[in-house]
Amino acid sequence: MPLGDAIAVSRLEARLFRQFPKLFISLAGIVLIPALYGYIYLESVWDPVTYTRDMPAAIVNLDRGTRSGEAVVDLGADVTRSLKAKGQFAFYETDDPDLARRHVREGRSLFALIVPPEFSEAAVGAAAEGSGRIVVHASEGNNYAGAGFAKRFADDLGRQLNDTLAEQRWRMVLGANASTTDQIGRLREGLAQLRRGAGALEAGLRQAEAGSARLAAGAGEQASGVTRLADGVRQLGSGARALDAKRPAPEELARLKAGAARLADGHTQLQAAFPPLDDGARRLGEGAGALREETEDIPFIGTKLATAAGQLADGAGLLRGGIREASQGASQLSGGARELSRGVAQTTDGFAAFAGGVTALAARVPADAQLEPLLAGGATLTTRMWG
Repeated sequence: MPLGDAIAVSRLEARLFRQFPKLFISLAGIVLIPALYGYIYLESVWDPVTYTRDMPAAIVNLDRGTRSGEAVVDLGADVTRSLKAKGQFAFYETDDPDLARRHVREGRSLFALIVPPEFSEAAVGAAAEGSGRIVVHASEGNNYAGAGFAKRFADDLGRQLNDTLAEQRWRMVLGANASTTDQIGRLREGLAQLRRGAGALEAGLRQAEAGSARLAAGAGEQASGVTRLADGVRQLGSGARALDAKRPAPEELARLKAGAARLADGHTQLQAAFPPLDDGARRLGEGAGALREETEDIPFIGTKLATAAGQLADGAGLLRGGIREASQGASQLSGGARELSRGVAQTTDGFAAFAGGVTALAARVPADAQLEPLLAGGATLTTRMWG
């Protein structure tokens, strides 16, 4: 439609409303009545639970109750008190099931909750599957929305009944001698301990996992250490066997020790020979002096004999000086020979002991072939730990 035609139609309608003002009432009804209906509908379905507290619902408690040991169990009364305490619906009690059903058909009650007489006995005993059922009576033909509320309420009621029955059955398991409160308390304490034990077990498993990782790392280090140990043992065995092969025989050490002792004894004997030599040189000097005095007066040859005797006396003096120096040297040499003999004796004895230790070490160090199982065991341990 062109814009001009639309403007023309609008002017005609405005002129019509000015001629007939009552048309405004019809227009208001056309606009407001659908809007009011939509508001009422949306308000009712937006949060229906808010309004169910004022909706009446009947409870017919016919439960006779039962006994569990020394305790009296009345689940029907427990359910009635619990439902009234929650206030989800405007529950009211009646003893007549037919009256409750008639109220539902007449729309005076949203639904009816009927607890059968054997409810507690069947529910606590659990003799068969589905024992202890509560009847929820609703009328979809008279009140479709109320029937929907009843179905949702039945689901919630089933969960509540399961919780209540579980608690009652646990009370029976714990025994009838102690009080019910103490039994439930012990059950809760046991569950708390179970949770703490599970936490401790989880922590222990984490520690065990960390310990296993450290153990695996240690196994790797151990394998590396075993390899280094085997290499060191091989080198030690090779060196010990080489030393044992080159060590002198005990007879050679004994001859060395005996030769050093004989050398010291010879120097001692040499030192003992110098005093007689010095005494002989002294007597030679004295005789040469006496000869010189006695031959000086002999004609023709006395002078020569005296001169020769004097020279002999002088030579005897020099010989005595040399003998004294030689005696001092022989004394020092004898002391050194004795020290050498003692040192050689200690050296040969110590080397003999060392040679014996080398021989024992070479005999006890495992051969290279015997080290192979050790290396293979270290490698196997590392493989299994990391595997």
